[in-house]
Parts: sequence; C-alpha cells; structure tokens
Amino acid sequence: MTTASKSSVRVLQQFQASGKDFSIFFGRRTFDRDAKLLVLDSSFNPPHWAHYNLVQSAFEHYKAQNLHVLLLLSVNNADKKPQPASFDERMDMMMLMAQLLTRNFIPTSAALTVFGKFAQKSAAIHQELGATLPLVYLVGFDTLIRIFDAKYYIPHAPAEALKDFMTTTQFYCLTRGASGLSESDQATFVDDIKQGRYEPNIPSSWHSKLVIENSKDEYSDISSSSIRQKIAHADDTVRSLLPGPIFDYIKQHSQKTSIFGPNPSN
Repeated sequence: MTTASKSSVRVLQQFQASGKDFSIFFGRRTFDRDAKLLVLDSSFNPPHWAHYNLVQSAFEHYKAQNLHVLLLLSVNNADKKPQPASFDERMDMMMLMAQLLTRNFIPTSAALTVFGKFAQKSAAIHQELGATLPLVYLVGFDTLIRIFDAKYYIPHAPAEALKDFMTTTQFYCLTRGASGLSESDQATFVDDIKQGRYEPNIPSSWHSKLVIENSKDEYSDISSSSIRQKIAHADDTVRSLLPGPIFDYIKQHSQKTSIFGPNPSN
C-alpha cells in the first residue's frame, strides 16, 4: 500500500454516512458468550511497538480466558481534516497492526467509533456486540489517571458518573516513563484505591477492576508524537520503534514525503 487504500476510504465514508456509533471494519465481528474483549483505544498516529507490547502483555496476563483484541479509533471529529495522518491512513496502519498481532496468535479486529469518552465507547460497543460482553481497556498510566480525574465529571463525582460503565469494564495498564511518577509510585495506585485513599471519588471496590504492571524499559517512553517528530526530522532511529509493515507503509506513502513529513531513510 502506497497511499490510503480505496477500501479504507470507502469504509470510512460509509461509516460517516451511516449514523452508527460503532463499527468493526476489519477482523472478526461476533464473539462467543464467554469472550473477553481487550480494547486498545488510540489515535494510531502511527501504531508502534509500545502499542504492540501493551497488547501482548495484556494477552499474556489474561491468557487462560477466551480473548480477542479490538483496536479502536475515534473519529468524533470526522468533519475536520485530522493531522498529520488522515483517518483512512490510520485505518490502513491499524489493519497492518491487526494482521501482525493475529499472525502471532493474538486474534485482533479493528473498529471505528464516533465517541471520545470511554463510557460512551463502551455503550456503543455493548449495543453492537452484547450488553454483557466484558471489556478490558488497555492503557498507559497517564491515560488511567485522566479517566478517573474528577474535573472531567463536574458536577458529578467519578464514582457516580462511571458507576454503570465500571460494572462491565476493567483496565489493564502499563507504567509510563513519561508520567512524571516512578514505576513504584505508579504501581501502588491500585493499592491506594483499595485502601480508600481516593474515596469518595474512586470507590475502594474498584481496585479489583485495575491491573498495573511495569512496562519494558525500551517501550516505556515511546509515544506517537515522538515518533512523528523523528520521522519529520528523518531520524534513522525511528525504524526500531515501528513494526516493519507500518514503517514501510509510512515510508512508501509518497515518493517525496511520508504521511508525517520527510521520508524516513532506509
């Protein structure tokens, strides 16, 4: 693929015109009653090895269960041109990531939603796939903190605003080097919740819904924004941060410039 595939462009246009809140565009679309869905919600701008590591770590953690991974992209601002990669280009790269994961025995689908808030995303997923389907969101520590930040739910407390959402939701989190906290401080967050230190905003019972594990050092500081900067400055080290098919997609997107700026070198 050297440009956004015609298929992704068409699927995106159809989704935008459909009025739907959620739609799977790649991979399996129905799931067994005992399935657990591991949801990686991201901008995928671009997908990178830290994304892969997060999925792989979660899959290993829950390995005794009937698992399926869902890569989820929010296109809630679909009326505006996204920068720097278009939504259809990101869809192409999500499919490449899904194919890579599936080849490595991690069954993966990819989907679109119009929603930006986690509770709304879950409601849309449940409406399409079944109200009782357990969801595990795969997140970095900085994202986990934002989800429970009281300022986003004023005048309600998170405990009230997220009550229904948390009944069928869990979070699997890897520590982030860029969070501003040490790994040990990040790892104690679950125990702090259990001890009631965040009451009344976060009920102590929610500790059972959270898993926090240490990220591998080589992935803890990777971000899509840092990768875009490396690509824009033709930094050769970017190759090690991206799965080969995604690196090639970005590199071959144009003969002169990539999705994100100057072409990365060979």
